[in-house]
Amino acid sequence: MRAYILIVLALFSLLGAQAQQDSKAPELGEILLLGTYDGMEYDHVHFPKLNFVLKRGGIGNWTSLPGTRVVVREKYQNSDGETFVVLERTDGLRFLKVIPSVTCSFQQALESGELRRI
Repeated sequence: MRAYILIVLALFSLLGAQAQQDSKAPELGEILLLGTYDGMEYDHVHFPKLNFVLKRGGIGNWTSLPGTRVVVREKYQNSDGETFVVLERTDGLRFLKVIPSVTCSFQQALESGELRRI
């Protein structure tokens, strides 16, 4: 009898974990905030290297990015099942004055605080 109760409890915990994972899925048109970054630049929001930004005439001011509202324009998964999203600014401007959109590994960026839900 005790084994049956443990099996039922294990199934409920697995179903609860699956429900939490599904609630984090991004939706098209969802508005998010860029959070702070560790080190010199973002790890999970994939901006080009600084020298490419400067060559195209952009501004290498990473400190202006936290707090920027972004919208999810596309989402896709790679072969490993990791979810990626394409982000654009909601105000229509470009990131660092030259980058129209950036990709982001969604789950990792949420967990690290580089992206936040509003």
